[in-house]
Amino acid sequence: MEPQSLTLVTDLLMARLLGSSIEDHSDHLAVRSPANPDHWWGNFLVLATAPDPHDIPHWMARFAELHPGARHCAVAIDTAPPDYDPSPWTAYGLKPGRTTAQVLDRATLTPPPRPNTEAVCRPLATEADWLDLAQLQKDNRGDFPLEEYAPFVDRSVAARRRLVEQRHGQWWGAFIDGQLRSSMGLFTDGSGVARYQHVDTHPDARRQGLAGTLVHAIGAWGLTPTAQGGLGADRLVIVADTDDGAIRVYRSVGFRDTTPIHVFERPGWEPAPEVTPQG
Repeated sequence: MEPQSLTLVTDLLMARLLGSSIEDHSDHLAVRSPANPDHWWGNFLVLATAPDPHDIPHWMARFAELHPGARHCAVAIDTAPPDYDPSPWTAYGLKPGRTTAQVLDRATLTPPPRPNTEAVCRPLATEADWLDLAQLQKDNRGDFPLEEYAPFVDRSVAARRRLVEQRHGQWWGAFIDGQLRSSMGLFTDGSGVARYQHVDTHPDARRQGLAGTLVHAIGAWGLTPTAQGGLGADRLVIVADTDDGAIRVYRSVGFRDTTPIHVFERPGWEPAPEVTPQG
């Protein structure tokens, strides 16, 4: 199975860089990240096409079979008809959503309309920087229980630091008065496509133009040829929920929308419903 959506193509790009396994079962893929079992979107299923509602229990049971011991459930659909109704998934305890990949290149990268001129945008360089990144992500966890989220963050930050050390990309921060206020990574497998990772702005530092300023700064570096100290990418991809206000920020610096996909998830701390394969 070869995914068609740019969201999933770059999801798998990052999964491979991070050492995840990807098993091809013809009409679906199983992605596993044993080093970070609490990473929902590092341990998930990709379905080639949207299933009929009566087939949902089958796919939930298939997830459990391919991810034994997982407390969460995460399923993405590569292609679905325009009128596909995702609501039947909620009957089985999964929250439906839609994500879209946005893309830009050298010709479309645009300075942000409201840049933050106080921020210093630079790659993380010290042990303290990486500790601050982990704390920023924990502070920005929203409704996630800290006891559930903290181990995931620590493992994820360590894994992405290794990618930086392996020269697959960099992690940048926007600093104000020496404090890390916004951050994100940008990585490539050398194919010419680079994927943004984990765009975060501290809850106390939002609406200050930091995300747009940093997205543009690291993007300009990502599109710079390697001979000039950049990442040497031809296209940059960023993925966001379609109802996330951050999409407007990304569009403001030149990102263009692609076709969204349907995704479904159940947190690890919520009880799993009883499901029985049907048909």
